[in-house]
Amino acid sequence: MLQAVFFFKKTSQKEIKNFELIKEEGYFIPLKIYGYSQTNIPFLEVNIGNMMIPAIIDLGFQGMFSLPVDLIKKIDEKKWIKHSRNYGLKGRIYEDNVYEFEGLKIENMSFPSVKMQDKCLESLHEGVLTGTRPEKYPFGAIGWELFTEYNLLVDCRYYILALCDSLRTLKQQNYPIDDFIEVPLISNSGFLMIEAETEKGILRCLLDTGCTLNMLNIDFENGSRDHQTFNTSADEQFLLNSKNEDSFIFNHEITQELSSFKVEGKELGPITFKQIKSPIEFDAILGMEFFDSHLVFIDFENWKVHIAPYPKETWPKPNLRPTIGPYRFYKL
Repeated sequence: MLQAVFFFKKTSQKEIKNFELIKEEGYFIPLKIYGYSQTNIPFLEVNIGNMMIPAIIDLGFQGMFSLPVDLIKKIDEKKWIKHSRNYGLKGRIYEDNVYEFEGLKIENMSFPSVKMQDKCLESLHEGVLTGTRPEKYPFGAIGWELFTEYNLLVDCRYYILALCDSLRTLKQQNYPIDDFIEVPLISNSGFLMIEAETEKGILRCLLDTGCTLNMLNIDFENGSRDHQTFNTSADEQFLLNSKNEDSFIFNHEITQELSSFKVEGKELGPITFKQIKSPIEFDAILGMEFFDSHLVFIDFENWKVHIAPYPKETWPKPNLRPTIGPYRFYKL
């Protein structure tokens, strides 16, 4: 949600053959995070035809892939399939064109039949809460729906976004799976959302690598969620109180510190949030402040998330080697 210019921090990775993964079992495919924006949003390099495009990893985006309108015009081999209503943090509704195309590649991994949404300048501006809004956005966004056929590890400490079949395979890669806390994802929200228990009550927390900060969207002083009028799970009905459309409030100087933050009864706190007021139905955003200090493994098949605080430096560095287990793949 908070975006800006990119710092390029290249890292190395052993070459592997190009392939399309056919999900079965026994795979670990690390995709190196190419760098971070000035606002600490991770991004990958995406290849489409003869274009190499930086794309932020935005797990708060319900979609597969998006690009600004001017970049989409440069892609010839695409098929328009529908209009889609979308919305930003402020609750404003936008109508995007959705296209289908073949051949999106991230390093040596190919993703067939990708659905791609166009983003107008106004929609992109809505995600910039501080600083100058650029006139052009020369990058795309990768949403969580691109990975639903796989399972996904987010490891910001080692610049890794990995497709992985199981915790067992992560253990073979030296990841400390015994430290993971398993928590179900909340269904029918359109977000990757979990529940957490705090000393002030239960929070419905959105997992969002596209947001720089942890943000709190509930008035604890009054125990109120009355401003959360935008229903994102109402089967395309998008209920929005027009009086609240422009009532979004964000002040980076207002913070809320919680001494306890428990997931499935296990303590992950203390945690600090920036206070916001958004009409969308969520209580908190766990942004890059959270991902910078936690390993997150998303099990899409079972609709669960496994979370662990990063271990001390004595934790052995993961192997981070690609493995091709007993599954089928297509060489390109």
